[in-house]
Amino acid sequence: MSSLIAIIPARGGSKGVPEKNIYLLAGRPLISYTVEAALAADIFTKIIVSSDSDRILNKVQSQLNVLTQIRPKEFSLDDTPSDSVVQYVLESNDYDEGSDVDIVLLQPTSPFRSSRSIIESYNLFKSRNSIESVIGVKEVDNKYLKSYVSEEGALLPVYKQSAAYCRRQDLPKLYMPNGAIYWFTAMTFFQGDSQIPRDNLIPFEMSDEESIDIDTLKDFELAENILLVK
Repeated sequence: MSSLIAIIPARGGSKGVPEKNIYLLAGRPLISYTVEAALAADIFTKIIVSSDSDRILNKVQSQLNVLTQIRPKEFSLDDTPSDSVVQYVLESNDYDEGSDVDIVLLQPTSPFRSSRSIIESYNLFKSRNSIESVIGVKEVDNKYLKSYVSEEGALLPVYKQSAAYCRRQDLPKLYMPNGAIYWFTAMTFFQGDSQIPRDNLIPFEMSDEESIDIDTLKDFELAENILLVK
């Protein structure tokens, strides 16, 4: 049976909201919502919080069954991709492409992602043996498939040439990744040049509320208002 690893990447720096990952949401550090959802799922061999900030790690060290790992500053820059963080966490915990490990990346900026969604997305992942990844998405208005991009002064269709003249009900559904859930294996990660898989993706559809991604103070205000009526 595969080991199950949850990686929660929590960078200390943030341009929009300083120390965003431990900024208080309804009196609790933002990261605590993701940590508690992972614990409540009760499926993980390890839950690893990775950060360059001792302040962030200190906020979660009191949680049982959660490992905290400091990572070098070079893996916590504004332009550091999630791939590099995952690679550092896996390699520093002695995982490689031969490891029988299923991995989920849980961004701490998704406070409404539920333990139920973690479990159900994992069940979907395991039911589709040939896929490389299951990712959390929300459905968005498919009218954007009618759009064009400009290239050297000419308009090129985002989807296909006839889309601008189609009825919206004749267009396919359109999904946006919400950043809440990414499932993949150690084997596909390392065999894909140490990247979170970009191919053979299966969507796990989530509600607008679960898909809220905290980036600004206005996002915090929206989340606070949601929690007030719960």
